[in-house]
This record gives sequence, C-alpha cells and structure tokens, in this order.
Amino acid sequence: MPRTLLTLLAAVFILLAGSSAGVAALAANGGLPPESAIFFAQEFAEDARAALTANPADRLDFALTVLERRTQDLARLLNQPGQGMGLRAANRALNRAALAYAALSPQQQLANDVDLLRKVALLTDALDLLRQLDAHPAVELESLAAKVAALRSLVQAGPPPTESLL
Repeated sequence: MPRTLLTLLAAVFILLAGSSAGVAALAANGGLPPESAIFFAQEFAEDARAALTANPADRLDFALTVLERRTQDLARLLNQPGQGMGLRAANRALNRAALAYAALSPQQQLANDVDLLRKVALLTDALDLLRQLDAHPAVELESLAAKVAALRSLVQAGPPPTESLL
C-alpha cells in the first residue's frame, strides 16, 4: 500500500512539473495563433504568469508584450476566417494591459506612458486597416476601437484615476 501511494504521488508530481513547464513555455513564447483550437491554454498560461508576477511594472511589461503579439496576430488575420477570434484576443489583451497600468502608481504610469501609447498606436493602425478592408465593420471592431481611443485619451491627459481605467 505505501509503495503504491508513493508511486502515485511521484506520478502526480511529475505531471504537475511537466504541465508547469508547458504553461511557462506557452506564456513565454506565445506561439499559438488566436484561431488555434488550444489557444485558450496559451491565454491561461499568460494569465497565470501575470498573476504570479509580483512587481506591477513587470506585470505591465508582460501585458504590453502580449498586447503587441495580439496586434501582430490581428494584422496577420486581416480578412481571414480567424479575424473575429483575433479581435476578441486583442480585446482581452488590451483589458489586461489597462488593468496592469491601473495597478501602477502615478509616477510609474508616467514612466510607462510612452510604451503603452506605442502599443496602443500599433493596435489602432491594425484596426484602421481592418476598417478600410471591411465594408461593414463588425460591432466587435468598433467596440475595440472605441476602447483603444478611450484608453489613449486617458493616458495622454496625464495619470488617469484608477476608476477611469477600470
């Protein structure tokens, strides 16, 4: 009985260690596109990594990296079948970046404004291109574009109140 229990515990430990390594790898390289059937696993890994990052500035850096990946995914998916999934993924990444930015002190926000505005500008360019190519833009596109414009406006006006960002 004790040998069986030890074997079972060892197997569980090995599975947990292997899955933790897989989650870390997914979060680090972000190689899955939004239209992938297992993209949810990558987003889970990214959320886990962000949650385990104690420093708010580091959490924002990671959120901005993810936002840039989602912007590149969206640009790649222009007029492709996965475009809607790309829009939803970019929307979630923007939410994550706004929440990470809101967690910073006003001084840290000022120090990170340029990076955030640069990533938001890239997303705006991708959305504008999408609008030009689509005669009837989807509600998701217009909603995301409005959210991007609101965030850009709040950040440009100076350190915004946390309530406005949330």
